[in-house]
Amino acid sequence: MKNGIVAEMAAGNVKPSSINVYLRALNAFIRWAGVEGHFDPPIRGVALLKTATKVISTLNETQVQHIVQFKPKYLKERRVQAMAMLVLDCGLRLNECLQLEVADVDLANFLVTVRRGKGNKERRAPISGMGRKVLYRYITQCGDPARRFSFFRLRTAPQ
Repeated sequence: MKNGIVAEMAAGNVKPSSINVYLRALNAFIRWAGVEGHFDPPIRGVALLKTATKVISTLNETQVQHIVQFKPKYLKERRVQAMAMLVLDCGLRLNECLQLEVADVDLANFLVTVRRGKGNKERRAPISGMGRKVLYRYITQCGDPARRFSFFRLRTAPQ
């Protein structure tokens, strides 16, 4: 069986990452069976195959400046720009942006409080002057300032 998998990998038909998916499932089963006492003596899991780590490309300075200097005309564009500034400035994740409440944005002190971050942890992140300017425009000019969430879901007109 091992020779067949190695041959398929050599031919380029199967990637190591695909095989690792099956190996993870197999290891989960082995762990479960060991906990339940089905194996005596316990069986060790199967080692995963080595895979190349892909480096995700980042934005260059020109691309960042394009986002920062963008002049939105519509509400949706203003919303996307404000969220992009939070991602660039504070390192917020998309879900953290969507859960951000208006009360969590402290424009006077240039801080954003993320209450439900990764691992359900709370943290404070500083924002730049330009990020503050974009957020201020979005919060004050895009609807009801008394709303709970900063980035409410936009309703689209029925077609």
